Amino acid sequence: MFCGKCGAKLEEGVTFCPQCGTPTGAAPAAETAGTAPAAKKPNLPVLIGAVVLVAVIVVSLLFAVGPLGGRSAEKTIDQLFESVLNADTRGLMSLVPDGMVEAAMEESDMDEDEYEEQLDGMDEQLESSLSMMEALAGEDWTMTHEIVSTENITGEDLADLKDDYEEYNVKISAAKKLKLHITLLDSEGEEVDDSSTEMYVVKCGRDWCLDVNSMGNIF
Repeated sequence: MFCGKCGAKLEEGVTFCPQCGTPTGAAPAAETAGTAPAAKKPNLPVLIGAVVLVAVIVVSLLFAVGPLGGRSAEKTIDQLFESVLNADTRGLMSLVPDGMVEAAMEESDMDEDEYEEQLDGMDEQLESSLSMMEALAGEDWTMTHEIVSTENITGEDLADLKDDYEEYNVKISAAKKLKLHITLLDSEGEEVDDSSTEMYVVKCGRDWCLDVNSMGNIF
């Protein structure tokens, strides 16, 4: 299997090209409910692609038919959807735990200019995905989301996650699995379609962040 954009050889089941970050169209591997997957060495195009994959999944699911303040898990999901609807990859990346981007840049030997170029390319891909929504819901469509259930990750699963993040000098204190209900509305506010998905978040300091380990199960 080879990347259709850069021609790099791809392993079976990868969702993004590790060289250029282009989506491959392969379906992510299934996850065991309540268990967060183990981490592997990050690669920056894959890391960016993993974050955007969450945004694309939010779109494609529909198209296919704390103390002292800090950012709560609910606020993290709100910011995720706000970034999705604005095709703002930088906003999405701001929800990744501090230190993960730097670790991935170092692993990929990528400088700031190359990083910004990757983000610009992902913005374009997200804009393209969003534009397809008009074919389903017409102009001025909107998307709503609701967290319908929350499951705390505890015990050995949480301990394993902590170990994974400590490899990148990132400390987490808690993790959750959130089940979301997403609704697509047309310009009149009428429901066009709805769907459900699951997302993982981890707590770093006072803020809840997107869990890069669970994004497409590609780490």
